[in-house]
Amino acid sequence: MSTKFNNFVQRFEKNYNRKEQWIKFYRLHILYRNHETNNYAEASIRVIKDILLSRTKEYNAVTLVDFIINVGENYFTLRLLDHAHERHSESHRFYSKLCSKIRHIVKNDVKQINNCTYSIPSESNPKVVYIINTEMGICSCKIGCAGAFCKHQAWIHENLKVQLPNLPPITLVERHALGILALGDKCPEAAFFLSLKESLPDTSANNEITEITHMGNDIEQNSNNEIIEPTNSAKTIYFNVSNNTELIAETDAEWLRLQKMIPSLPLIILQKLAKNLKNIKTNQQFTNFIHSVNTSARTINRRGKIRVQPTSISRRKGNVTRGSKRIPAGRRPEHYVVKGNIRRPHNLDQNILKSKPNAKKHGRGH
Repeated sequence: MSTKFNNFVQRFEKNYNRKEQWIKFYRLHILYRNHETNNYAEASIRVIKDILLSRTKEYNAVTLVDFIINVGENYFTLRLLDHAHERHSESHRFYSKLCSKIRHIVKNDVKQINNCTYSIPSESNPKVVYIINTEMGICSCKIGCAGAFCKHQAWIHENLKVQLPNLPPITLVERHALGILALGDKCPEAAFFLSLKESLPDTSANNEITEITHMGNDIEQNSNNEIIEPTNSAKTIYFNVSNNTELIAETDAEWLRLQKMIPSLPLIILQKLAKNLKNIKTNQQFTNFIHSVNTSARTINRRGKIRVQPTSISRRKGNVTRGSKRIPAGRRPEHYVVKGNIRRPHNLDQNILKSKPNAKKHGRGH
C-alpha cells in the first residue's frame, strides 16, 4: 500500500503526528461544550467578515480595531438581549427535546454525592450510572463528557431545580444573567425580563439573581478600581437628549458649518433640498429625515470588498450573485422575486408545455 498510495500514506503520517489535536479520544479532558474547533473558528470568522466588516476591506489597522470594538460590541449586545428577552425559541425547543428523552427516571434513583455532584442511572441500561458535576457543567455520558448540555443535566435542572453553567437561557435567572452581561450596571431588575406566562420565582431563586448581580458589579469594580452603584430601575437604559447640552452644542456647530456650504450646491439639488425641508411639519417627520440622512451617509466611505474564493462562488446557486457581496442568511421572504435568468430544467415534457427549447447539457450531443 505504501508503494501504490505514497501520497496518502505521507498525508496520514503527518496528520497522525498531531493526533491530539483532532482525535476526540485525546480531547476528552477539554471542555469545548460540543463545539468543534473548526466550526467555532469558521463561525467566528464569518461574524467578523459579514457582520462586523460587511465584507469591506479596511486598509487602516486603527479603523479595523475600531470596527471590531464598536460594531462588535453593539452586535454581541443585541444578540445577548435577543436571548434575554426570549425573541428566539430555539433554546426552549432544545430543552424540551432533551427533557422528553428521559421521562422514566424517578427522584429516588438519583443520589446526591456532595453539594455539586449527582449520580443518575442510564435510562436504557439501569446498571450504568452517570456522574454529573453541576459546578463544572459536565456529565460522564458520551455527550456531556466534553461539557455539552445533555438530557441527564436537563433532568437534574427540571426536577431538582439545580443551576448549571451550560444551561440554555430558559429561566429568569439565566435571562437576567445575560442582561447583566450585555448591559452591565445599566441592566434593569430581574422582573423586567419576565415573560407573559411567567411569575417571579421564590426567595432562593431571588438570592441567586442577587448573587449574579453582585458578581457583575464586582467585575466592573475590579476593572475600573472604583465602586459603581447598581441601578434598580429600567429608566437608566434611556437618556434624555435635551439634558445633554454638550451634544446639542456640538450638533449646532456642525449645522452652522454645513450652512456655509449651501451656496456651493447645484441648483437642482438645492431646489430638492428646499422642497424636502418645507414638507417637514412635525418632530416625527424631522426624525425620519435625519435618520435617512444618517443611513445614506454610511455609504460614503465604502472601500474594496473582501474577495470570495472561486470554489465558494462555484457552489452558489444560479440566482445568487457571483461577486463579493454579502449573501443574507436564513429563509427568503414569502414574496421574494428572483432576479436574473432562471435556468431551464433538463426535462423535455416541461419545456414542451412552456413552448421553450429544451436545455442542452454541455458535453453531450455536440
